[in-house]
Amino acid sequence: MDAYGNIQLQEKKNLDTMNSLSANAALGSLIANAMGRKRSLKAIFDFNTNGGLIGTYQLLDQYGVQILIPANAIISKVMLDFEIPLTSLGGTAAISLQVESAQDVLASALVNTLANRVDGIQTGNAAQTVKTSVDRFLKAVITGEAVTAGRFSVYLDYLF
Repeated sequence: MDAYGNIQLQEKKNLDTMNSLSANAALGSLIANAMGRKRSLKAIFDFNTNGGLIGTYQLLDQYGVQILIPANAIISKVMLDFEIPLTSLGGTAAISLQVESAQDVLASALVNTLANRVDGIQTGNAAQTVKTSVDRFLKAVITGEAVTAGRFSVYLDYLF
């Protein structure tokens, strides 16, 4: 597999001919066809892990690994789930999410207005998609003042 988890031609052939069952099912072809379609990821921002100072944070998956969205991926849907609402001392902390450019996934919003589940900018409408020009990281940007507590997950779908 390549760096994005895509199956290579020789791997496909090996899986197709591995044994009689895989040959009958064309296992390699099935796997190759399933790849290169819609992919979903989950990223996490946790005050206890990331901190909350003003700045930009690369979001990580549940295993603590940076999330890389490949070049030419089309982000089609984003939803945030606030497990623990974000807070700040003066109520002026804001957060946005970005991949390709500033605020292209979630427009800047005061953290005290974000609770439960919130849609990102991408809701499945083609006009709202973002296409990556190069490999990109999903980032959270905190502005205004520091965040003092909270945790949220980002669920992001993209086509590749």
